[in-house]
Amino acid sequence: MRTKSGRVGILPILAYILESIKNPAGCGCRDAPRLCFLRCPVVDSSGGRPAGLAGSVHLSVEPGDALLDPAAVVPTADVTELLTFPPERRIHQMTSYRLGVLLGDGIGPEIVPAATAVVDAAVASAGLAPVDWVDLPLGAAAIEQYGTAVPESTLTALAGLDGWLLGPHDSAAYPEPHRSRLNPSGTIRKHFDLYANIRPAKAFEGGTAVVPGTDLVIVRENTQGFYADRSTYAGTGEFMPTPDVAVALGIITRPAVERIARCAFELAGRRDKRVTIVHKANVLKLTTGLFRDVCREVARDYSEIAVDDFHIDAMTVHLVRRAADFDVIVTENMFGDILSDLAGEIAGSLGIAPSINASDTHAMAQAAHGSAPDIAGRDVANPIAMIRSSAMLLDWLAARHGDDRLRGAAVAVERAVETAVRSGISTGDLGGTASCSAFTAAVVDAIEAVRLGAARGGRS
Repeated sequence: MRTKSGRVGILPILAYILESIKNPAGCGCRDAPRLCFLRCPVVDSSGGRPAGLAGSVHLSVEPGDALLDPAAVVPTADVTELLTFPPERRIHQMTSYRLGVLLGDGIGPEIVPAATAVVDAAVASAGLAPVDWVDLPLGAAAIEQYGTAVPESTLTALAGLDGWLLGPHDSAAYPEPHRSRLNPSGTIRKHFDLYANIRPAKAFEGGTAVVPGTDLVIVRENTQGFYADRSTYAGTGEFMPTPDVAVALGIITRPAVERIARCAFELAGRRDKRVTIVHKANVLKLTTGLFRDVCREVARDYSEIAVDDFHIDAMTVHLVRRAADFDVIVTENMFGDILSDLAGEIAGSLGIAPSINASDTHAMAQAAHGSAPDIAGRDVANPIAMIRSSAMLLDWLAARHGDDRLRGAAVAVERAVETAVRSGISTGDLGGTASCSAFTAAVVDAIEAVRLGAARGGRS
């Protein structure tokens, strides 16, 4: 699938991001408990239907439902019933996906294994080969063993994997000179040019949302802006000409803004068709003014998308008051980092805020929150953000490889998390009493229960 510019973009790959991505235009399937997979005109940038289809095909999938054999789908304009095939009708993939595991620091060694356990259950429920997990050193442990937080061997290994899961890092606690260097996350993002940071914020039923109904996605430009430690080819954009003067560069370029803007508009086209541009052009007239103006230029290619813009300070107020009114928010690096933390808490807790960092060829699942060293090792951390980030990675891989069963695994993960929270099982930040391991077990059990239910239904 290609963008309107004719280039292959990452948003078609992220088109079905979990529950946070709503049904595309032209789809009448608004059945809340289900995610609708479409083959319809919106997926063809030329405006025509995909070859061989007489109409839209709607496939709604419940948690753990086996995906359909494509050959068994009869194209029709109004197919909305749920169809479940027994295990013997599934198509089995012979090749296993290879995913990197970087535990990180703090609560990382608790929440990353929680995510891999849930992914294993979901992949098995979809009839796929087990994931080939590749453990790689990173963070404080890597400093002790290799003398650097991100060994060169880790970067080399990541390049050969299908994707990877990155745990949080506690770089503020690293000894010098490591503390003053670009942190592990920034190092990996810069090395692989992971220019798009997609951060959904969605309130859970049974959760503790500050603004109920919140369901938005922040699209953060990940390579430039006012994060001076990662915006230059060599050196940094922050320096001190004298001991009493500190200077930071804010770097905004047209190509970087164009590609993140298209990312946001492609995503909005599959949601509620609204994009909000966040800037500070009343003060930073040239830098964030360029960001706003280029986004507006890109918007001309998407006449069906409603566009507005707000200053960053005003946007914080709007999110607190009416987060449910927003759909897709696009902004520069630092503003996106701040707003996504705020949005995550508004949706219920930063502990439920997932994200994916992606380019056109690589993707990294990373929870939006930090390493929480104050609760590390106590089995009380909320693993939802890391689990949902992993599901986003599965979804990215599914679109990249045309693997609908992997997409079904991603949906199963998201539904199982929702089921657990809705049933009253949650960690302390959401008002519950479950431990990290107990919540993880509940999610795995929810996936397994649906799988067994589908298997019994197939034998009946």
